[in-house]
Amino acid sequence: MRRNLFTGSVVGISLLFIAADVYDITSAGAPIASTGSPGESTCARSGCHTGSTVNSGTGFLNIDFNNGLTAYEPGKKYTVTVSLQQQDIYRFGFEMLALHTSDSTNAGAFIILDTKRTQILEGLNEYLGRKYVTYKYPGTLPYASNLGKWTFEWEAPAVAKGAITFYTSAVSANNDGTDKGDTVYIKELTVVPALSGINEEMNLNAAYAFPNPSDGRFEISNGNAKITALEVYTVKGEKVYSGYKPDSSVLDLDLPDGVYFLQLHSGSHTASEKIIIVR
Repeated sequence: MRRNLFTGSVVGISLLFIAADVYDITSAGAPIASTGSPGESTCARSGCHTGSTVNSGTGFLNIDFNNGLTAYEPGKKYTVTVSLQQQDIYRFGFEMLALHTSDSTNAGAFIILDTKRTQILEGLNEYLGRKYVTYKYPGTLPYASNLGKWTFEWEAPAVAKGAITFYTSAVSANNDGTDKGDTVYIKELTVVPALSGINEEMNLNAAYAFPNPSDGRFEISNGNAKITALEVYTVKGEKVYSGYKPDSSVLDLDLPDGVYFLQLHSGSHTASEKIIIVR
């Protein structure tokens, strides 16, 4: 007699799909290409996890990148934690994918810390080259009461290529042995190259925008760096400004209030800083 339990999770970057056999308790993890990232679907569909609209449940999905960092340095390793909280849930799952925001190619490498609860899967066919981190069957059990949680590492690419987005999908399952009534969540997190790259190249002590926060008008202090280009991105990695006037140190942005990332380019080097617009 065989019983299948399906549980899906969709985030920054992940989707959950849980299959359990009563005689051989293993799991293939979430189906690849279910994170909701560019070119992918989610598991809120027939045959996977149906019953509600994505992100319509009472759960809270979170992606923590190295205790709240929003920037990365090439070649460095960072701790990533995916967590899903929801009352009266006894099975959880997730899947995550990291892509370069500019061209949707795989970015960096996931490193498993807990081999009992998590694993890495490789994409096939049109998703060849993509690497997914997802759960194993023991990883569907709550980490604590009403909490699904998975921690692993991510190694940044050896060369910075702009913003990187983590797409995550997660599922809270009602554990009734069917794909009905489960709740699917998705979330994404974008990180950008850290400022240190330009400082190391130019031997600068600082390169920054001020005042910060501002009403959209910033002074750019670049020290001895020869800035060749300047761009501004949203937290989702969308470019909303591009340009630089060497004879002017003023950046005047007509953008809605919010958090953005300022990128400075000097030759092949890129630096980034979080800026805030508040009026």
